[in-house]
Amino acid sequence: MEENQNPTPPVSEIPNPTPPVILSGVKDPKTPNPIKPVSKFSIKAIIGTIIFLLIAGGAAASFTVFKPQIMSLVSKPTLTPTVTIPPTPTPDPTADWKTYNNDFGKFSVKLPEGFKLATESSETVVNSVSQKAFTTVTIKLKDPSGVTFNVRIVENSNFSDNTDYQKFNLDVWKNNEKKDLIIDGLATFLVTGPDGMLEALWNTTASIFKNGKTFDITILSPEKLGNREQLFVQILSTFKFIDHTATPSPTLSGVQTPTPTCMPRPACLDATPRCMIPEPANGWCP
Repeated sequence: MEENQNPTPPVSEIPNPTPPVILSGVKDPKTPNPIKPVSKFSIKAIIGTIIFLLIAGGAAASFTVFKPQIMSLVSKPTLTPTVTIPPTPTPDPTADWKTYNNDFGKFSVKLPEGFKLATESSETVVNSVSQKAFTTVTIKLKDPSGVTFNVRIVENSNFSDNTDYQKFNLDVWKNNEKKDLIIDGLATFLVTGPDGMLEALWNTTASIFKNGKTFDITILSPEKLGNREQLFVQILSTFKFIDHTATPSPTLSGVQTPTPTCMPRPACLDATPRCMIPEPANGWCP
């Protein structure tokens, strides 16, 4: 007997499906995370913005209301107490000098200790053209060292005022170095240079015009002593024109310079030909 030769196919075993293992805390990768909607502005940012705007608005309103007071406080400088130190008074170098008064020139001037009145001469001259008599007075004050202070006063109707006289002097001293000077409010200048024929001297001079008279003021000093320009300026700082009605101050010699009460008789009255000059009301001096 023939046996069935068809072989039976082997049956393969079907593997049992292994259930997936889900780890605790691990999301299924296949399951997408849900997307939560996020607000564009957080609550805190909104609240902070509102608070900031309220504060800024309040500050702006306060500044507007109190602006005048704030500006006044800012604009006011802080005052600090200052201590004022009174200046030390400068001693007057002429305080102890003696005063010389002259009635003809109506002036006073102070000089250092040692200066004494040496000579005071007066001369009346008649102008040959105008036939007018004019008087010249020369005062010399000297100290023991040989320094001489001179004032020559001349009645002069050729100048209208001090400015006119200074124009004349500028032409006279045009080649000399000049320094500006004020004598009792009158503008002038001083000139310093060598002088003297028999003796070498330093000469400093200045000139002014007042009350129809010229005043040529000079200080002379021996060459060995040098020029006395600084002393000259100090002396002239005390030169003052005075009212002849005022009470005179003590003078250098202790006696007020007498005022001439008569006019010296001109020599031309006794000359040939005789000059024609009317006699003054008080007559000629004897």
